[in-house]
Amino acid sequence: VYHCYGQVESSQILPEEMLQLSNFYLVLPLRSNRLAIGIVVLPEIPEMMEYGFLAMYLSMIENALENVRRKVVMTKHSQLLDDLYLHDSLTGFFNRFGLEKYGSMHYKEVLAKYGRAYVAFIDIDHMKQINDTYGHKAGDEAISTASRIIRLAVDRDAFLMRYGGDEFVAVCQAPVKEAI
Repeated sequence: VYHCYGQVESSQILPEEMLQLSNFYLVLPLRSNRLAIGIVVLPEIPEMMEYGFLAMYLSMIENALENVRRKVVMTKHSQLLDDLYLHDSLTGFFNRFGLEKYGSMHYKEVLAKYGRAYVAFIDIDHMKQINDTYGHKAGDEAISTASRIIRLAVDRDAFLMRYGGDEFVAVCQAPVKEAI
């Protein structure tokens, strides 16, 4: 008997208690495309097999399982796309779409809760020179390093975004620490 991840011993298919009930079982694979996704075990050959109902029944189970699998995969991919849409992939900070969707809301929440909000505009000096002299990989490392420093310099709940190439915005409840 084969499983989609490897070979399975026939003694592993049925629990020992089931094997003691009968010497004969009909074991039918459930497939999606060409992958085995499970099995149906019947203690005898059912009457519905004679008219093709069993094949139709198994096909319905296979389709239902495949639909569930596809929904799980699509949900996972959709969540990933939503995250990529709102966040900068290099820093993990929000991007301009994230600013539009959450920045103003975060600012208003901080203002309402603490009576004031701090907004810091930060950029890396001489970024073009870093890229021109050492290459864009070094420039990316400079941006990543700056984002880690910014994260350390603001409160835990700050709204952080990469506004442009080497420009950042932080919306905080407390002033940005001197680390920057």
